[in-house]
Amino acid sequence: MHEIRRTPCCTDNHTDWQWWDLNINSTTLITDSINGGNSIVSMIDNFANNRRLSSVYEGSVGKGKLIITSIDLCTKLDERPVARQLLYSLLQYMNSADFKPLKLNNFEEFGKCLREEKKEQKESAKSIY
Repeated sequence: MHEIRRTPCCTDNHTDWQWWDLNINSTTLITDSINGGNSIVSMIDNFANNRRLSSVYEGSVGKGKLIITSIDLCTKLDERPVARQLLYSLLQYMNSADFKPLKLNNFEEFGKCLREEKKEQKESAKSIY
């Protein structure tokens, strides 16, 4: 009998099971209109829309610095070690000398991005063409 070996995909390090809890307990920010700052956790919805999406975004406004996340890092952390670790890592990063986010040039657009409600709608498989 031959052994079946799984060849790792080039995205295994980025989209493997360890992200599952974080993704199902999050929403996504559409950051197309944001000028400045930096997405720390990014994704692209599909090749046709090619929108800039983010779950963790950093920026600076005036003398202030911020990180926004749309991942639930508050609920049941004692049962969610991955979320607990992400929160810890973000706090460590924010308290380090490395936390030097780029300026958000249009902070008002950033605010709109946070308030925007996404409409859940089912599209046909051909709708992206």
